[in-house]
Amino acid sequence: MDYSIDGDDEDTNKSNNTSDKASYIGKEEALAIALAHSKVDKNQATELKVDFDYDDNKAVYEIDFETNNAEYEYKIDAKTGAVLEYDREDKKATSSNNTASSKTTTSTKYIGKNKAKEIALNHAGLNESAIKEYEAELDKDDYEVVYEIEFKTSEAEYEYEVDAFTGEVLRTESEERDKNKKNDKSPRPTKQPTSYLSEAIIKEIVFQHAGVDATKVKGLEIELDDDDDDDDRAIYEIDFKVGKFEYEYKVDAITGDILKSKVETDD
Repeated sequence: MDYSIDGDDEDTNKSNNTSDKASYIGKEEALAIALAHSKVDKNQATELKVDFDYDDNKAVYEIDFETNNAEYEYKIDAKTGAVLEYDREDKKATSSNNTASSKTTTSTKYIGKNKAKEIALNHAGLNESAIKEYEAELDKDDYEVVYEIEFKTSEAEYEYEVDAFTGEVLRTESEERDKNKKNDKSPRPTKQPTSYLSEAIIKEIVFQHAGVDATKVKGLEIELDDDDDDDDRAIYEIDFKVGKFEYEYKVDAITGDILKSKVETDD
């Protein structure tokens, strides 16, 4: 397929620094990142153009291409491969009366830390007043741009990764905080196997917490651990998949309390 790779080449860039040139990912790799991010096959892309340029003194690749349905523009960090900006405009067929085609544009801007925080708290079902500690930072590693968020309440600790462009929750993990564990010297009740919740009830608790349809769950595994190394209590360990997400849970086998939950995308 013919396409153009124009603009200032890495070999003639403004810095003229050999070590800088060697660290660039290259135009072919930048194009591959843009196509992968847009989920467009190279054979489907037309009018491909890749330029090497500088944006606010940062070396970038500016990439343009089209498909039958949309036009795309990307700005890729020339050193890290991170997607810095992107724009997608949908094409709609011109009607028979020659009305101009309409376009819808996908935002190229980051959602911001405040919005990412709001998304994480809403996902966790928490109000901001419940938060004791909070940290958020923008991470551009691994060709992704995400907000990494950590916060605590009096009862649990949470970790989130939120897509910086779309606001999609990519990964989440929460774990119950046992503040009294070290100082609790009271005798523990003897475990009675007959008091354990059934697997059917545990599944209902977990699926409701995860907000998933039980009919769409794949690879479900449930295991009872009645001598958990981390605590002297019986727990259910549950693993399953729904679509591109993988879920891990630890649930108290007697009370049904969710002790730990983890969700991440299946790459």
